[in-house]
Amino acid sequence: GYRWKRCRVYPYVGNGDNAGRLAMESSSSIEAFTLVSPNANLESKKNVPPSSSYLGLIKEGAAVMKFDRDYQNFLSEIEEAMNLIIPQGISGLLLRGAEIVSGMKRN
Repeated sequence: GYRWKRCRVYPYVGNGDNAGRLAMESSSSIEAFTLVSPNANLESKKNVPPSSSYLGLIKEGAAVMKFDRDYQNFLSEIEEAMNLIIPQGISGLLLRGAEIVSGMKRN
């Protein structure tokens, strides 16, 4: 399971260019929460790579919300997990199932 971790975020409206960076330079952050793996070493640069399904959803959301171009480029360079029992992972399947059950679509 995951655990809650406090973090600071900078709200902004994406423009696909540099709105996020500008917000970090000129606006106030707010407190938020994120979920982290209990096995994650947040100080280490070595992390378990995401499945292609999970990473695909993150990339899709970054494009739809017009995250900064540099961040989208960073996402495109992330290594995907290669040793999964289900090669693509199950994040996309789970999201589609949730959409069916809830009657909502992400786009």
